[in-house]
Amino acid sequence: MNKICKNFSIPSHTPFQALQRFTILSESFYPQFLTWDRISWEPRPTPKSRLVPWMLFSIFVALLGLHFILILIRQLVAYEKDPDINISMGLVLILVAGAFTLTTTVVFIYMFFGNELCLLLRSLKSQTQQTSEPSFKRVGLFLHGFLVILLTSPLALSTLPLSGHNIDPTYLYVRNVSFFSPHWKMMLRITAIFLSTFHTTIVLFSCALEIANAIITLNISLKLIINSNLNPHYVASMKRYRQLQIINSIFNHVFDYVISIGLLISSVCGIIMGYILIKLTGTVPHNIIFAATSVTCMMLGLADWLVPMMAELDSNSREFVRSWKLKRFSAYAKKQLRSCRQLNVNVGEFFNMTKESRTEVYERVIYYMMSLFEIMQTCIKTVLLLYPSYFWFRESFFSLMTPQMKILLRVLLICPIILHTCINIFGFMIIIVNLAIAFRTSLSCMSEGGENSSKISEVRTTFQKLIEFQKTLLKYRQLQIINTVLNQVFFYIIPMSLLIPFVFAVGMSYALTKLMGRVPFSITFLAATMISTIVSAAHFVLPVFADIFLKSAKFMRLDKISNHQMRQLRSCRKLRISVASFYFIDEDSRGNFLSHLLDITVQFLISV
Repeated sequence: MNKICKNFSIPSHTPFQALQRFTILSESFYPQFLTWDRISWEPRPTPKSRLVPWMLFSIFVALLGLHFILILIRQLVAYEKDPDINISMGLVLILVAGAFTLTTTVVFIYMFFGNELCLLLRSLKSQTQQTSEPSFKRVGLFLHGFLVILLTSPLALSTLPLSGHNIDPTYLYVRNVSFFSPHWKMMLRITAIFLSTFHTTIVLFSCALEIANAIITLNISLKLIINSNLNPHYVASMKRYRQLQIINSIFNHVFDYVISIGLLISSVCGIIMGYILIKLTGTVPHNIIFAATSVTCMMLGLADWLVPMMAELDSNSREFVRSWKLKRFSAYAKKQLRSCRQLNVNVGEFFNMTKESRTEVYERVIYYMMSLFEIMQTCIKTVLLLYPSYFWFRESFFSLMTPQMKILLRVLLICPIILHTCINIFGFMIIIVNLAIAFRTSLSCMSEGGENSSKISEVRTTFQKLIEFQKTLLKYRQLQIINTVLNQVFFYIIPMSLLIPFVFAVGMSYALTKLMGRVPFSITFLAATMISTIVSAAHFVLPVFADIFLKSAKFMRLDKISNHQMRQLRSCRKLRISVASFYFIDEDSRGNFLSHLLDITVQFLISV
């Protein structure tokens, strides 16, 4: 067994190899719009004579998507609804219409921007550098999962007519057809579902792999030219950056509408699939559960890995310009540097991908998913909230114990757990608040010292002012290091300490408002105490965290200093408290937290 484990090794799984293997697999069924050379791996448009199957499948998918949208609109505005379209079929109709619409968008992009896409992929191929970073290896392993979904999801969805006669939209086409036998109707529905979903999967996954490889290659190339050890010369770095600017412009020109429409449809489909997985698990066939789980995992992976890499283009290009601004060179080179445009990924004409984009996507999907859940009336069993330890002592194992002994054991079990939890939570809160106050105090002293030093008379010499500035800058550098360590230590603790109290406050507000006369006084007292603690902590602690960012920004706005000191100051980064990799706490965080808390609480009280 040990010899087998030693000889076994996982094959290489880079993102570009995922694109290569997916291309080989898809072209083995029928020719695709792009044909990749098997030696140089450069794409070129496929001759139109070989694109007949691809075009027929694309037209078929486009017509189905258009008709499904018309069915949804008619069902929405009609006075008499179609009785065959139930909740399950309606949700499946929305998912299929969204997927087919996105597929049609990608098909039009291929047809109208095929040459530009080939130029983009060839240019990226010339920019490709080998990398051994584990993060890209993990992304490559995830992208290889598209091969599995390509082979399994169409097969799973094509068996829907066998699971339920009216769960898939193709039932609407054959329900009034009488000249076909039931077996022929079943075969026609299975064939239509398989061909449409298979072509949709190939087109969408091919586009996703091309976008992912383009973003990864741009990030790798940009990181290489930022590293001064690899590109020490300004001319070589600037030439390489101009090339990346051109490639980035072509990328935004080609995938402008695909990314914007894909982000919208993915959000809508993510909300509906989350509802299906949570609410309709026992009422819909297992084929839909399997397909929804696979596609949801794929969408979460793309949002978790691909969106931050899109945002890194903007931050890395800022880092490139900032690093060269700190160096001394000619005025002509400075003009060239000012003419550099930042690299970014456009989402239509609406906005660019930033670090906050992933958080906003997750926030909106979860928010609207919870709103969808709140439409359905739920029954809350108060015994589950009041006596959770009851379920342990109702088993037959404890039947020999008297009721008084069971109550005593439950009290002895609950008291130390609650005491230990309170000690840990409040101890952590006290520690992090004291750290934040120490940060704010140090930054306040530094900012006030910088303002006072600029107002001192000419008695103090230039040398003394320089010494004071260097001491202040050294202290700020120390605070930078401490801030980095603090964010690394509390990387996961701070977001969880914001999310869990938020959920507790909503639940306790419901218990305090709706269950006042039906729950014991201890629960009412605990709910009032927890709500007061959470709201007070948000009101007083979050502004302390936000002051760190404001004070550091104020410190970096010092005036009446030399050009060299100004360059040193620009190399400093603003101090901030990060909430994992989602966002950092600023002056609007308290208002956002309290407004979302009030909004969700009111919706919960109205719906339940």
